[in-house]
Amino acid sequence: MNRRLKLLLTITALMMMLLITGCRSQKEFSVSTFNTNEKQMTKDVLDPFGKANDLNVKGQFAGDSSRIKKSGSSDVIELSQNDAVTLNNAGKLRKLDFKRLKNFSHLSSEQQKLAKKTNSLPYSIDTLVLLYDPKKVNGMDFTSQLWDKGWVNNPAIPDISTTFGPAMVQIASIYSQYRSTSSFVGTGIGLHGKYAFEALKDLGPGTKTYKTIPELNQMFKKGQVDVAVVNGSAVSKILVDNPNLKYVNPNAFDRVANYKMVSILKDSKNVDESYKYLDYRISKNVQEKVAAKDSLNEAPVNQQADVKNNRYLTDKGTSRNAVTVDFEQVNQDLPQWKREWHDIFE
Repeated sequence: MNRRLKLLLTITALMMMLLITGCRSQKEFSVSTFNTNEKQMTKDVLDPFGKANDLNVKGQFAGDSSRIKKSGSSDVIELSQNDAVTLNNAGKLRKLDFKRLKNFSHLSSEQQKLAKKTNSLPYSIDTLVLLYDPKKVNGMDFTSQLWDKGWVNNPAIPDISTTFGPAMVQIASIYSQYRSTSSFVGTGIGLHGKYAFEALKDLGPGTKTYKTIPELNQMFKKGQVDVAVVNGSAVSKILVDNPNLKYVNPNAFDRVANYKMVSILKDSKNVDESYKYLDYRISKNVQEKVAAKDSLNEAPVNQQADVKNNRYLTDKGTSRNAVTVDFEQVNQDLPQWKREWHDIFE
């Protein structure tokens, strides 16, 4: 074999190796997540994670009930706190080894406790705020003003069937303790919500309930409500159509938190990559990136993350120390609560 032929064969072999390497398909990794801000979620979370880990990341975007039914086809799933409790109790989530998550130590003790209880990692905190029409309500500073007919005549609250319905029950319980002690000393739902529902009755006949943010948005546009209890992450959507509204995070509201959670599904085919995704989701850089109002507006849980990018956390970040809704208790009491709720508001 002459020198020229050997050189030609070597070049041909190298080109074939490059072609095979270039055609190698990336491992597929599937994330089941909420069907809001699909474009932004892909741009700010999924694509960067795939690029950093040489993965072809596919997002499965759908409503909660639909995603839960199809949960077996994903590697990881992002859930509401209540759904995380439900799926874990049903044995559909992988038991987590928290030693594999280097950022786990940057969560608060309350958040770590929740993670261990549910085999799910909290990655964003959401608290309730008061959104009000300044033309009809002369400022809102205290939780008690929601119950004061001198301040508010037409309030709206999240329906008991929604994600934040149980949080509203807990806030009513906190208020019931306040009006008997003149201080916000309690945070739980005592006596299975007995005092909470007594307080809810006192909101008055003008009180409306809503099940979706678009429904509440229309209530404000039509002038049907003066003030609403709403989760902070939804405020920006409402302000697009109702820019005249203002919001405040009152004293008791930031003490009750709901979390968005991320879990590894029991049948995940990519466990190592799933742990990387969980750790990535609560990393300082990602938490700060998605906290911005031009991103996902997700309030950080990582204690090292700068909360200033998120407009719905209090200035001192006190929401990080909020008490979580105990959905184990809530789910036991919910059938009775729904009956009592129906008697009051329907």
